[in-house]
Amino acid sequence: MVIEASDPVALRLMGQLDVLNAWASMFTRLIERFESKQYENFDVMIRSEDLASVQLALIALTANKNSAHHYASIISFSGLQKLDQMLNQIKNKVLESVNMLLEYALQMNESV
Repeated sequence: MVIEASDPVALRLMGQLDVLNAWASMFTRLIERFESKQYENFDVMIRSEDLASVQLALIALTANKNSAHHYASIISFSGLQKLDQMLNQIKNKVLESVNMLLEYALQMNESV
């Protein structure tokens, strides 16, 4: 099944991805602010199972279900460039924020 950019399902999906992209951008900016304040409140975030679940789900979003070659990839290869671009931007932002949280966790571990 090939998805076209004008397909109502694709349009609805891209609208929903816009919301996820806005959340990922906001979350990355929030972490950057915390980071600039010397990691205030990072403890709460790195211990949050709910946040970890959301981040993992966003990283796992893909349109590769029908492609055996790309099935296990976290990079999206749907064939619809706009959709793949949106999915991969979201993943990139989430991975940035995860990296910042992991850097903080490592600093905490080193200071113990």
